[in-house]
Amino acid sequence: MANDGKRFIKGSGIAKHREWRGLKDTWYDYVEWVKVLGIMGGFVAKSPVRIARGMLTYRWMGSYLAALNMIDRCVEGLRGPALRVARLYLNTIMKGSTTSIAEMMMGDRRFGDNAFGRTQVVLEQTMCPEILAGFQNLRPAQLEPFQGLLLCYMDQGANPYYIDAMESVGLPADSCRLSNNAAGVALLDEFPKIGACCISNNAPCDSSTMNSQLIERHLDVDTLPAAIPMRWEDPHTRKYACESLRRIIDFVERHTGETYDWDACRAVMEKHNDEVRNEQEKWGFMATPYTAAALAVPALFHTFYYAFAGGRNPEVMKTEKKVMRILEQAYADKTNCFPKTRYRALTWGGPPCYWLQFPNWLYNCWGILMIAGMDLFSGNVIIDTTDPANHRVIGEMDRYTVPMLLHENAIYMHEAQQYQVEKLDFDACKAFIRRVDVGYYTDADLNVTLSLLDKEKEEEQDGGLTALGEIRVSTLVTMFKKIKFDTHETLGFGHVRLPETEMHTTAMWWTLPDALAARFESDTLKNGMMGLANLLRIVAPLSLMCAPQDIAIVYQVKSPLTDKPTLLLYDNIPGGIGLAQKAYAMRKLLLEQALQVVRDCACRQGCPGCVGPVGEIGEDGKATAIALLEALTE
Repeated sequence: MANDGKRFIKGSGIAKHREWRGLKDTWYDYVEWVKVLGIMGGFVAKSPVRIARGMLTYRWMGSYLAALNMIDRCVEGLRGPALRVARLYLNTIMKGSTTSIAEMMMGDRRFGDNAFGRTQVVLEQTMCPEILAGFQNLRPAQLEPFQGLLLCYMDQGANPYYIDAMESVGLPADSCRLSNNAAGVALLDEFPKIGACCISNNAPCDSSTMNSQLIERHLDVDTLPAAIPMRWEDPHTRKYACESLRRIIDFVERHTGETYDWDACRAVMEKHNDEVRNEQEKWGFMATPYTAAALAVPALFHTFYYAFAGGRNPEVMKTEKKVMRILEQAYADKTNCFPKTRYRALTWGGPPCYWLQFPNWLYNCWGILMIAGMDLFSGNVIIDTTDPANHRVIGEMDRYTVPMLLHENAIYMHEAQQYQVEKLDFDACKAFIRRVDVGYYTDADLNVTLSLLDKEKEEEQDGGLTALGEIRVSTLVTMFKKIKFDTHETLGFGHVRLPETEMHTTAMWWTLPDALAARFESDTLKNGMMGLANLLRIVAPLSLMCAPQDIAIVYQVKSPLTDKPTLLLYDNIPGGIGLAQKAYAMRKLLLEQALQVVRDCACRQGCPGCVGPVGEIGEDGKATAIALLEALTE
């Protein structure tokens, strides 16, 4: 690979000749390359007329002609067992993908209605194909993966066309580019019109939810939004999940006339379980220095059989059995397929979407070997144990909020009913609660530490400063109080023993001018800044079009970031999602809206509808907040 750059026409990315890997591996690679040509020929042969019309109708279909280049990039630098594993996986992916695209064309109502099209059920991209396992005569049809995801792998140059279309109608440009690409396809009416009905779900991705709505309008078929539990591995969600499955089955039966076969479902699920067990066995080899499965292709295959196959494609296990034999032999022979490895890496989310050969580049240039991808799991599940014989899940909470509201002995409110947290398994993300009836609530003492990581922008005005940057938010709950209803007297306290949580996010902040801060005593300034922070909590979610819990607003009379009186607004989400940037762009508008709210409020010294109750901000809080806002908006 040292001189492999000479193989390409300079500045084009086009290879002059195939990669020389030694006689044996080069011949093997050439034969497999010819097999791919055969797979593509078989793809056209499934329905030549409709596929030809699809090529002329849909811009994205032409990009699949770049499949050969994508495959070559994925196997760049591979030799011996690693090359054979990658080629086996890629051939299976090609067979499955081309079959799915051919079936889309065969069922496309643009080219004439037919019985085949009525056997297809459209699935939202995160809806597992196993959901149709009991319908032996129906085919799952997944639109987004082929026009939104795989297209990015095939032809990087195809995506800007669809992304531009998405942005041109005013959809948010800062969302996931995969979803943006698929949204552009929908807006340009380039999704095939297929399916007897459509099933979407409560996907954890907002961008995907947006796509589902666009696709539903485009297809013009009935859609069922299915509720899928986010903590599917928890046994307490089984009842809920079963009810959702029954609704899906009834919906599909009504629209297709097919009857669900539970025996067929069981057979498919047993095959899928075999696939999962094989995957786990494969990880054992991947944990050794003698693995032949690494870089982008195994991650792609993992996605393929989970997202597209789901136990319904017999080619998956055929391929996996061949791969396992290669892995076992490589391990027995102590074959080091990746001798340049300096570091072994687990990546989050698998191969990058717009540069598929990124893992190969990491290895060939830096000796970083990508073994496998990791996934993000949801937050703490809340389990009601009041009835010992019937434990049930009643809620879920993000990890950063748990120390405040779900620490042991905390009072948790659900549907106007009090529960006490008996046990919190912080590592396992489970909180066990029991119904109680007590005359108090709990309030945790949260210590928040902010530290500046990087300053991106700043602007000085009248001695004050507005800035945008990256911060670290460290939170630690050390104790909680029991507070009596009505009288609000403290009945007692307890200790909280939980680890400190840390979050990197984006923030913007206002620093008060020295002359303005000097007009007020320390306590008065504190009350006014507290009132101003409460006002921003009211107006900011409306202007930023977000939920109140998506942002955090804090005030500091002497901030460790600036050493001056400062108001901060930050994204209350790890990494940030762009809300602080938007707040920085409309910072003056936010202050003007806050001033309008407090001026329009008829209260004398403060209330929950503006600066907060008098008991919280003091008698001078409202007047001070108004004075601060007037000075900042001049």
